[in-house]
Amino acid sequence: MYRAIPTGNRILEERWTRRQMAQHRQRIKSMKPIINTYHSVSVPNRTLRNFKREQIFEGSCVNSVDRCTEIERENRILLEKMTHIMQYRRLGARSLSSLCN
Repeated sequence: MYRAIPTGNRILEERWTRRQMAQHRQRIKSMKPIINTYHSVSVPNRTLRNFKREQIFEGSCVNSVDRCTEIERENRILLEKMTHIMQYRRLGARSLSSLCN
């Protein structure tokens, strides 16, 4: 059951409770955080720059041209692999359907 705590003087108990609540609110307002959440000055903000793009295109134009040709070559190899897989699946599906009939 929820019953009130027995007290000697109800008026003094209410005054004491209000005073404790006011002190608690004051302590909450003046509380400082324990963990420092501010940005440090020594670490630069890396979200403003695109480091991958700078890495690809840094240096002379020759490096970027070489990188672009390398990417194109890798893309061509991947495309050949994908077309081979797709052709193999088509042939495999036809041969399986002929076996089932």
